[in-house]
Amino acid sequence: MATALAMPNIVRLLNSNLEELSAARKITTSGAPIMKQSAKEPEQAKKPKTEKEKYSAKKSKEEEAKAAPELNTSTT
Repeated sequence: MATALAMPNIVRLLNSNLEELSAARKITTSGAPIMKQSAKEPEQAKKPKTEKEKYSAKKSKEEEAKAAPELNTSTT
């Protein structure tokens, strides 16, 4: 219809959308076996955090609380 109405920009948009949908279907189809295999594998245990990681996480939380105190719901 867009071609008949001489709307080349619309034709290009519709074609690119069809290409994206086709690519998404291909990715979903090829990814399904990978996801099934992954779901069968046991979850890996988390490694304990290093002191540096603990310090960094604490500082990040403190900075977030300072930046937006109204969003901080913890009572600590």
